[in-house]
Amino acid sequence: WNAWATAACATKELRSQSWQMGNSLLELLLNVQHPNLKIDAGTRGRGDAEKERFSSKTSSLIALEDLAEAVGTPCNYAIAFGIAAAYWQIALLEATLGYLHSWAANLITAGVKLIPLGQTVGQQLLFNLHPNLGSAAEEILDLEDDALCSCGWGRALASMAHETQYTRLFRS
Repeated sequence: WNAWATAACATKELRSQSWQMGNSLLELLLNVQHPNLKIDAGTRGRGDAEKERFSSKTSSLIALEDLAEAVGTPCNYAIAFGIAAAYWQIALLEATLGYLHSWAANLITAGVKLIPLGQTVGQQLLFNLHPNLGSAAEEILDLEDDALCSCGWGRALASMAHETQYTRLFRS
């Protein structure tokens, strides 16, 4: 699925975004679970010596590390989110709803900064989206794997234009 998520990104910028967010989330998960180890994304996939160092610390780190290592590097955000949900045994519907909510909140935050909407309007938008996110999560879980797709022509075109924009408001 990690390769599929990479292939579904229409531009280099969108792939880089997904990889950066995914690797950062994995790093956060590992460091939150085991704050004294200060693991960075670069330690994943280093071989047996590195695994021995981790296994001597704690067995739960190995379980999380193994999940992260199984998908490879770089890791897409959606996959890292799935690893977190699996690790903490979050039910599928709740995990899907959480993923959709995180993206909606991300887009609304960008709108608050860019348009500007204002914090209260942003919160109202997110509140009003909640029923739609719930029904979308249920519909997504009813799909067969072959029915999954990624289609965002406008997003892809905006991503392509972003490279030549005079002013950039967000990290790219």
